Amino acid sequence: MISLSKLSLLASGEDSNLIEDKLNELDQELELICYQEDIPSATLAAHGYPITKMGVLTPPEIIKVTE
Repeated sequence: MISLSKLSLLASGEDSNLIEDKLNELDQELELICYQEDIPSATLAAHGYPITKMGVLTPPEIIKVTE
């Protein structure tokens, strides 16, 4: 969904400064998702997170799980 948001933003014709700011925000969200995807399933399970219906973790949760 975030990648689609980036594409639609680029095609929107909005002000280039607004586009740049929004793209930076979306890139940060994608980076956060990449960090979460790199956490091993066993680590998440050990901390009580449901593996089959995993939601997006907050930055503090990612730090707690990976410490």
